[in-house]
Amino acid sequence: MTNRSHLFAMTLLVNGMLVINAYGTTVFDNWNDDTCSLTDTTVVTLPTQSVINRITTWYNWRAGESSVNYRLTLSNILIYKGTFIKGQCDSNHKDWCQGIDDDRHLLLSPDTYKVKVDVARVCKNVGSGQNGFLSITNNEGGENPPTMPSETQTSEQTPTKQGEYDIRLNDTGSKKETATIALPVGGDKAAATFTLPKTAYAPNEAITLSFTAPATFTKKTWIGMGPANIEHGSTERNDQHDMAYRYVKGRSSGIMSFTAPNKQGLYDFRMNDTSNDLELSSIAFEVKVDKAAANLSLPQAVYAPNEKITLSFIASPAYAKKTWIGLGPANIEHGSTEQNDQHDMAYRYVESRSNGTMVFNAPNKQGRYDFRMNDITNGVELTAVAFDVRVDKSKAQLSLAKSIYKPGETITLSFKAASTYTKKTWVGLGPANIKHGSTAQNDQHDLSYQYINNQTSGVMTFLAPQKVGQYDFRMNETTNDLELVALAFSVSDNPNGGGQAVTAGGGIIE
Repeated sequence: MTNRSHLFAMTLLVNGMLVINAYGTTVFDNWNDDTCSLTDTTVVTLPTQSVINRITTWYNWRAGESSVNYRLTLSNILIYKGTFIKGQCDSNHKDWCQGIDDDRHLLLSPDTYKVKVDVARVCKNVGSGQNGFLSITNNEGGENPPTMPSETQTSEQTPTKQGEYDIRLNDTGSKKETATIALPVGGDKAAATFTLPKTAYAPNEAITLSFTAPATFTKKTWIGMGPANIEHGSTERNDQHDMAYRYVKGRSSGIMSFTAPNKQGLYDFRMNDTSNDLELSSIAFEVKVDKAAANLSLPQAVYAPNEKITLSFIASPAYAKKTWIGLGPANIEHGSTEQNDQHDMAYRYVESRSNGTMVFNAPNKQGRYDFRMNDITNGVELTAVAFDVRVDKSKAQLSLAKSIYKPGETITLSFKAASTYTKKTWVGLGPANIKHGSTAQNDQHDLSYQYINNQTSGVMTFLAPQKVGQYDFRMNETTNDLELVALAFSVSDNPNGGGQAVTAGGGIIE
């Protein structure tokens, strides 16, 4: 039997000869008469297997204190919990007394152990190697140990609940406990591990999780996925917050498939031992929308009001089906899907496509606008592209056959207009001295008018005013309150006798 195997299985192996040979001996003693300072720890090396019956320390007792607990560990594993009882004291220093724990019958293999007292009041000095004073003996009372066969072995399964157990050897003849060995039971948490191929995933992306687990874990040991901000440690608590789970089913290693949550954030996987309400291991990962996979592009930067716009897009296949692209004013603050939704003028769904085109109509008002791609699940704006809407004045032209007309004479006006001009774009006749630029102002002073009715070219017939003077025709875009072009002419009683000459033709008002 190896020197540590008795710690991990319900197997007791006692060698009668070793017990008898060690009977009545002191197996460890580091006491001396020098001045003390205080500690709580003693490191003890036992050269042979021994049945320990008495452990004694030199302790500075506080007023009213008569006992103090200690723990015996091996490689940080608890072997035994005991209590020192106040014993014989120094005649000159009544607070310095023995602490005795006897009649233990504690079976220990040869190894290095640590004894740690609950309160740091054990004597130590240079002579003890700064180690707490301790004396360990076998059966100090002189009573012969029971006769045992040279080797006895029995086997049982460990309990399913973790905790501190011990194995006790009892002599039915003397009705005494003759030996004991501590048996801490707990899952080997170090053997529970996780591996992920990466640390960040897109919403709803497939996740492949690799795991290892000791075969001693129960069949109902399970792995759950949930928010990383949940306090660690308890299987019951993890069960309240898990979003998906799988059972280990007794496997010592394997692979599990999960789907990443659809909300951005920090998450983790946790392995849970249900029998002991114990979290065994965990590994964290992040879910975030991959904005870099989103792109929007336009073939031109400027559009006329109501002009057809063909928008090209690229999107990650991992984006939600309801990811959408909206058209709206460019001055709205970027970032939030909810805010974009409040101001959009038109929208289309991506519908899980990784690329494609969408057709929109430009707004009828001049200004700066943009398209924005939006993730509805996480309220995140993914990308945007801006463009301008401007009325193309260069397409507006007016022309006359001559520049001077008699009062009441018929005037034939030719015009050209962009196909994108609104149906209500109109041409008005009015005094030439009215300030140029505003459709609203022109409307207040026009003497007569006609609509272009979406025609890109045509002629209009007007009558010259009865009053002689300077006049002009002005083409007006109503939606944007914009005068597009103007053409001046004169009304005179003597059109052939001179009068003020005005050049016929088209012009653009800037």
